[in-house]
Amino acid sequence: MTDLQLRIQALSDTEAIALLRRFVRALATASPTPEAIQNQAHSMADALSLAAEQGDPMVPGDLARSALLLLASDARFESALGAMQSCERGAFTRGAEQLEAADLLAVLQTQLPGLPACAAAASDSSAPEQAGLVRALTRQLISHAGLRQEGPQAYAAYRVWYATSRKPVDPADPSQGFGVERDTCIHRGTCSVFVPRSHKVGSVGSAWWQRVATLTDMNTLQELAFWQQMQDQLKQCAADDQDALVFIHGFNVSFEQAALRAAQIGFDLQIKGAMAFYSWASRGKVKMYPADEAAVELDEAPIADFLCDMAQRSGARRVHVIAHSMGNRAVLRAVHQITQQAQRRSGVRFGQIILAAADVDARKFQELCAAYRQLSERTTLYVSSRDAAVEASRWLHGFPRVGLMPPVTTAPGIDTVNAVNADLTLLGHGYVAEARDVISDMHALIRHGTGPQRRFGLRPAATPAGAPYWLIGA
Repeated sequence: MTDLQLRIQALSDTEAIALLRRFVRALATASPTPEAIQNQAHSMADALSLAAEQGDPMVPGDLARSALLLLASDARFESALGAMQSCERGAFTRGAEQLEAADLLAVLQTQLPGLPACAAAASDSSAPEQAGLVRALTRQLISHAGLRQEGPQAYAAYRVWYATSRKPVDPADPSQGFGVERDTCIHRGTCSVFVPRSHKVGSVGSAWWQRVATLTDMNTLQELAFWQQMQDQLKQCAADDQDALVFIHGFNVSFEQAALRAAQIGFDLQIKGAMAFYSWASRGKVKMYPADEAAVELDEAPIADFLCDMAQRSGARRVHVIAHSMGNRAVLRAVHQITQQAQRRSGVRFGQIILAAADVDARKFQELCAAYRQLSERTTLYVSSRDAAVEASRWLHGFPRVGLMPPVTTAPGIDTVNAVNADLTLLGHGYVAEARDVISDMHALIRHGTGPQRRFGLRPAATPAGAPYWLIGA
């Protein structure tokens, strides 16, 4: 930490805000209207792929010191700020508690001069601390400016579309949901999951669990009605929001848990088009792991059919796919199957394919993964060295698993991201839905389709053999 940064740390709240306001005045920027501040905050949050979330604002003095530390780390402003700080001046008459969003906006605009190109500039791997401050201060701007939430975030209930091979608990009452036994046909429909206003990105709090037990507005649909209603919903969205996302869950997951997780992922990633999930007949118990291995294998063809139908019948501009844990086994073979049936599946293309915590044999992945490059705009593989669930699978099978490192699994045309520093979950297995940095990175993928070298918060790395991959998190 430099001498100037140490002096900034020692400032009182009033002194920090006074110094920040003097600096902002020296910039001679026009005073924006509240509406303009909100529009800029929206643009910055979108460019940095920050999920819409209103947290509690920082103490104004802490906020001012953070902004000053960011400026002090910028060679363009370090000298002038140091001279300004050394010059004793009285504080402004406005109280410290009245720090305005315009002050913070002016500082961030010095770091993000152009949108949306600012995301690439802010992700300079040579200054991760500075990039982290930009991200944190942008979040504070959102809270400080009272940013309005839009799209599905404005509502208490989030709608998800489902397809499942499970048998209904009660065929006469769809609201009872689906059990653990596999049926002879595929069921389709929609349900709504209540999202409490207190929800934090990546969280599945108790309020969600209490509500999801009954799955509000649960209903089944005939096949034609299912696709027609999805098309109708997508047509009501703005052109840029007419994307669909499909989530395929892993082992030890009930239908209710799959619905909950799909809704949380769709909500946090701000999917305004159509959020869907496919639920294969997992037994929903850890001790039933062998049974789940057999069950997921049986659903490879139905998953391939559902993915193709999403691409061809949903009306979505692009269809993205997220596979988690054991669900990766079915998705890998399903995508490979689609490429092998080119005559029947012609024209099937996907947007982003995201593979997280993959419980897949590493050698089998290398044999079949070329299919991902053929069918997707980009495929991203998230791995970790602290994934206890996938590590148990490696011990059980005796062979390396794709989602567990070392070694780091890499393949031509697939971006590998090491999420070990981003995952704060107990078992290290749920980062696809629970780690804020990973959620933000997936948002950047789905929203902008940018490569890892231009996404905020990723740093380059390489395997001992020289194969490139990326690091995310602190």
